[in-house]
Amino acid sequence: MNILESILSDNKTVSTMASQLGITPDQAANGLKDLIPALSRGITKNTQQEGGLEALQRALETGNHGRYIERPEVLGQPEAIEDGNGILGHIFGTKDVSREVSQRAAQNSGLTAGIIKKMLPMAASILMGTLGRRMLGGAGGGAGGLLGNVLGGLLGGGGGRRASGMAGLLDFDGDGSIADDLLGIALKRFF
Repeated sequence: MNILESILSDNKTVSTMASQLGITPDQAANGLKDLIPALSRGITKNTQQEGGLEALQRALETGNHGRYIERPEVLGQPEAIEDGNGILGHIFGTKDVSREVSQRAAQNSGLTAGIIKKMLPMAASILMGTLGRRMLGGAGGGAGGLLGNVLGGLLGGGGGRRASGMAGLLDFDGDGSIADDLLGIALKRFF
């Protein structure tokens, strides 16, 4: 299951977020369908930079983001919004990128720009909580295996098997390799 499927299958988190935003769970899911892939691409880009994988591992180990999945009712609280905005700063680097992602998501999802703007830090917190739960607390992976899993996916390891660990979460098209997904990101960036 990729990261978006994992998040959308968590009905409690999606419903709670929807309630806090004053929208339906279906509308929240539509917004997440645009936001989570954009956030995932940002994380993928960051992991390619020197020290990026280690920084992600540290964030997952120390950020206590799992609380947003375990207790989604905290997503709308000021501390959680501040944490989500901090995550966005790390993922996107500038508010301009966040604004661009928000505008695109608003156009694609049919939600207002105001709702998407409120949803974006929540989505970032949910993404980090889900990644943390899957990589640090789930079966088949621990903090020590995170770097190896990501590097294996980046280098196309696995001989045709589905990507595992973090790489599997960032494999947008489910083909077992994130190399083509990263290429697509690069092409969009330059063309």
